[in-house]
Amino acid sequence: MPLSHSDVIFPGIVRFTDTAGCNSYWIEIAAGCFLIDPFESLRPSMLPGGGSLDGILITHMQREHVAGVSQFEGVPVFLAAESVWLCGVDEKYEVEQWGEPWDWESRGNYRGHLAGARNERPFRIPQERLRPLPASLPIAGIRAIRTPGHGKHAVTYLVEHPVGLIGFCGDLIYSGARLWNWYDCEWDYGLETGPRSLCDSLLRLAEAKPAWLLPSHGAAIADPQDEIRQLQAKVEAVLVPINAHAGPTINMPDRDSAAPGFREITKHVHQWRNGNTIILLSEDRRAIVIDDGLCLWRPWDEKIRIHDQVFREAFAALRIEAVELIVATHFHGDHVDLMGKLSRDTGAPIATLPCVADVLENPDDFNLACMLPWYGTPEPRIAVNERIAPNTTRRWRGLDLNFFLLGGQTGRHLGLSTTVDGCRVTFAGDAWWGTSAQPFTPLCWNDAPPRERGWVYSLDRLIEQGPDLLVAGHGCVLSNPLLLLREARENWDPCLKAYDELNPHPSEEAFFRPFNEN
Repeated sequence: MPLSHSDVIFPGIVRFTDTAGCNSYWIEIAAGCFLIDPFESLRPSMLPGGGSLDGILITHMQREHVAGVSQFEGVPVFLAAESVWLCGVDEKYEVEQWGEPWDWESRGNYRGHLAGARNERPFRIPQERLRPLPASLPIAGIRAIRTPGHGKHAVTYLVEHPVGLIGFCGDLIYSGARLWNWYDCEWDYGLETGPRSLCDSLLRLAEAKPAWLLPSHGAAIADPQDEIRQLQAKVEAVLVPINAHAGPTINMPDRDSAAPGFREITKHVHQWRNGNTIILLSEDRRAIVIDDGLCLWRPWDEKIRIHDQVFREAFAALRIEAVELIVATHFHGDHVDLMGKLSRDTGAPIATLPCVADVLENPDDFNLACMLPWYGTPEPRIAVNERIAPNTTRRWRGLDLNFFLLGGQTGRHLGLSTTVDGCRVTFAGDAWWGTSAQPFTPLCWNDAPPRERGWVYSLDRLIEQGPDLLVAGHGCVLSNPLLLLREARENWDPCLKAYDELNPHPSEEAFFRPFNEN
C-alpha cells in the first residue's frame, strides 16, 4: 500500500502510515536511528537524514509490518527468536499433518498453523540480517518485553524518551481499548490460549508503566493504563472456557440400535454413538448416509478394516437394500475421511452444497482448518457427484429433504431438515452440539464470522427450522432443542456487543476473517 501520510509525534519520533492503516516508526536516540515495523511502500528517501539506519525492530512477524525490510538492504533486523523461521519460508509454507498419538488439546499448537490452516504471514529476510531476541538487543535506551496475544511471539519495545517511557506495542492494543483484529489471537481452535495470553501481556505491559503506546495500527495512546484495563475487561467479557461446554450430548433415552455401535433415535434415524455418521432409512429399506466419520483414531489399515465392518454390519442389521445418497455436512476430515471409499463400495453418489464441494474437491485452493489433507488420509480429496443449491427441497422415498446453508463452526456447512416418524428432524453436523447454552468461541480460520456465517448465523438458521429433534456431530442428539437454542441465541447478544466494542472496523468481516489479508 502507498504512503498515506507521516507526522512527527515527538522529537526524534516520526510515524509513517500507509493507506491500509499500517504504522511504521522512525526513532532517533543516542544509540542511533531505528525503524519499527516497516510496511512495504516505505523507502529510505522518506526517512529523515536520508534513510541511514542502525537497525530495524519487528514487533510481530506479519508481512504487512515487515515487507519494507527489503527496501533497506544490509540493515540488521531484530525480532523474536521464535519467529526467525518465518523469514525463510513463503506464504505457502508446509504445515505438519496430524500425527499419532493424537491429543485434541494439541490441535493447532504446531508451529505456524492451526489444524492445518497456515495462520502466520511470513516474509523472506536473509538470515545474515537477523538478530534474534532477547540476547541480541544490547541497545542503550531500548528494551524488549514479550507481549504475545495478537501474534504468537509478539514483543513490545520500550524506549526511554524525554516525554516518558514509550512502548511500541505492535498490535497488542488499538486506540480506544480495541483490537486490530481477532483472528491473529486464534492460535488453537477455540481453546482461547491467544486471547488469554493477550490479557497476560497487557498486565505485563501495565507493570512497565509506559507513558505512551504507539501501536502498529491506529492512533497513539496517551493514557495506556486506563486503556489497558479497559481492553483486558473487554477481552475477558468474550472468553468462554472450553469446559463450559462440557456435559451431556444427549437429553433423551439412549436406545441401542439393531446396528452395533449405533443408537436408534427414531425408527428411521440411527446415529453412530462415538462419531459423526447418521443413517436415515426409508420405509422400503433404502438409506441416506449423512457424514462418514466414525472417529476411529487408528492406523489407516486398521481404520479401513473397522470402517468396512461397521457399515457392513449396520447395513445387514437394518436390512438396508441400497444406499442411495451420501451427504457431507462440511469438509472436516473427521466427518468425511472415508466417504470416497463408502461411495465406491455402495455406488451411492456424494452430495453437498457447492461451497462445501469446492473444499472437498480442491483443498489446496483454501487455507481452512481441519481440511481432509491435514488428517493424513490416503485420499486427501473427495469427488462430489451432486452440488445441491442452498434452500433446495428434494423428494426422497416419501420424505421432503430441505438442504440449506447452516454455517456455525465453519461458514461452509450444510444443514438438512426433514419430517420423519412424526418429528421435525434437523441434521446439524458440527453447527451445534451439547446441552450448554454458552456461546462458542468464533473459529476465524474456518471463515465463520459469528453473525455472517458463524455460530450466531447457525443458531438463527436452526431456530428457523423449528426442530423437534436436533441430530448433530460427535454423538449429540437433543429432543425439543428450541428452548436451548433460543437461550443460546440470547446469551450471544452481550457477547456480540462485547466483540463490537473491540472491533475498530465498520464490518464484522474485517475483524474476524483472515482471508481479507492472506
